[in-house]
Amino acid sequence: MALFLTLITVFCATFATGSDLKTSYEFWDEVVSHHISPGHLEGISVNVVDYESIRSDENFYKYLIVIRDVDTKNFTRSELYAFFMNVYNAFAIKMILDHSCDNCTPIKSIRDISSLLSPVWTKTAGYAAGKSWSLDEVENYLRNPKPFQEDPRLHACIVCASISCPNVLMGAFEPSTVDEQMTSQMETFLKNTKKGLAMDKSSKTVHLSSIFNWFSGDFIRHAGSVKDFIMQYAPADVVSYLNNTDVDFKYFSYDWNLNGQVTCNCTI
Repeated sequence: MALFLTLITVFCATFATGSDLKTSYEFWDEVVSHHISPGHLEGISVNVVDYESIRSDENFYKYLIVIRDVDTKNFTRSELYAFFMNVYNAFAIKMILDHSCDNCTPIKSIRDISSLLSPVWTKTAGYAAGKSWSLDEVENYLRNPKPFQEDPRLHACIVCASISCPNVLMGAFEPSTVDEQMTSQMETFLKNTKKGLAMDKSSKTVHLSSIFNWFSGDFIRHAGSVKDFIMQYAPADVVSYLNNTDVDFKYFSYDWNLNGQVTCNCTI
């Protein structure tokens, strides 16, 4: 917190309007490219987040400062998706760092931050584009990004700090490349047979991430059905099988444990 307050003092003059959008991408790219790495947690392939190294990286706090007052009013569709998907992922990490202790014990899941009357998704997660946001608010804005239409590939790009979530991109989403990045994220997610998609030919069953169940309406509106959507991005052998076989769709249980460990420096 002391580092964050110091950086606010240093940067407020330089980024008084928060208009340096390019700088925000550079700061976030520095964070995710240095503190996230491929690995496995609980037998699942995950881009593992090193929360504690992010906690001590001034670039993380610089990013949080720069995005506070960015003017998004005239954003293109690509700018909107790149900016707010980065924001969501940063705010999810910030929520873990801000609430890493539960009764002086490190939290094991983002859902540990919830209380009876205040789910973690509705708590204030951070400030961007001149206002405060919860994780739900960022996600819902991306799902209804007026005046643009929703791009349901976003569901493979925003990461709620959990093992069963799609992997955090090890780089910033940027407007010039966001379309390719979103496609790559969805393709990578559907290649992950432990949390994205897995075929069981013996029972003619395809297991999908629960994300395709929870947000089925988004995929149906875009492609006509969940099946038609995933066939645009699934591996070739899956597409061939779905084209020639009637299958049942089932959904993986969701592993909400953190996609990296946090420590708890706490005294009672």
